[in-house]
Amino acid sequence: MLHNRLLGFCQRLVKQGDDGRDDPRELSMTAMSVIILTDAAVEIAIHYRIEKSLPPREIAFPLRPVFRLVRETLWKRRPPLNRLRDLGKMLGVEVELTQEPWRSVGDLHRIRNALAHYEAGPLSSDHPEAEVFPRRAELEPVAERLGTLDRATGDGGWLASFLNPTCAQWAYDTADRAVREIDKGPLNLLLHFDG
Repeated sequence: MLHNRLLGFCQRLVKQGDDGRDDPRELSMTAMSVIILTDAAVEIAIHYRIEKSLPPREIAFPLRPVFRLVRETLWKRRPPLNRLRDLGKMLGVEVELTQEPWRSVGDLHRIRNALAHYEAGPLSSDHPEAEVFPRRAELEPVAERLGTLDRATGDGGWLASFLNPTCAQWAYDTADRAVREIDKGPLNLLLHFDG
């Protein structure tokens, strides 16, 4: 499956970064790649689970338009974890987004968005009111849990909190746990109906 192949690639990137021979700029780009790609792998796994759990697209009328609407509604849910939670409701499986691995997957997605959309502005400023850490209230606690918050005070600013081998390993581990849960856990169900 595509999401598992992507995770395998991310695992190789993490190992490459762990060897310690790369320069700091390369390590940060490796970490950013791992963060973005692991988030994508989880989202691909969620989409795969939706497709496999719902009846096939070729289902007979009158149910075909109903399940087309269900799919379209699920695709519109943001963030992607809400799609999984709503699919869980349909399957009778509770997906508690405040529990692991979903809590960490949500953190991973927020970090990915901050990096991919580069919401920061300046990395440093002498102006007392300048914000140099995007969505500080959301992301600073994540960096603190990872033990990388102290890196934010250096030259790399807030980016240093997340673009490092520690965060890359965490991103991989988080995505790996989530994908295993999606592929083999209680969500690995098919929606059954009579008719």
